[in-house]
Amino acid sequence: MLVRAAREEDKAWIVGRVGCLLTPLAKGIAVEDSAGDTKAVVLWDLWTETMAVAHIAVASPMALRVLCREGFPWFFRHREIMTGQVRASNTRALELNKHLGFSEVLRLKDGFAVGDDLVLLEMRRADCRWLDDSRMKEAA
Repeated sequence: MLVRAAREEDKAWIVGRVGCLLTPLAKGIAVEDSAGDTKAVVLWDLWTETMAVAHIAVASPMALRVLCREGFPWFFRHREIMTGQVRASNTRALELNKHLGFSEVLRLKDGFAVGDDLVLLEMRRADCRWLDDSRMKEAA
């Protein structure tokens, strides 16, 4: 698996899978297989001084592990808090985010649509299991 900076076609790939809206400041990484096919993308957007919103799409469990091991340390060298927003009815995405280490911090009633809440998730640098000790020291 090859990790590289996300390109415009990766942005289209993730938008097509998760339906997110991106600003021109969105940036991240992509994982592709040996044939050059995109298997996972994480983009961070809506940057503030301390955080950014993560958008994650995955087509392969192995690519997801590579994405987290490479992308999350990069992110936490630059910011303290990674957030995500998930439609409450998307139980698969909620389970995946919690498995990755995100915690639910807010549930906004009807935040996505009437009858479908918006779930706001966060991961803080100190709680990220994808950082090893040497990467934590770099980030601090």
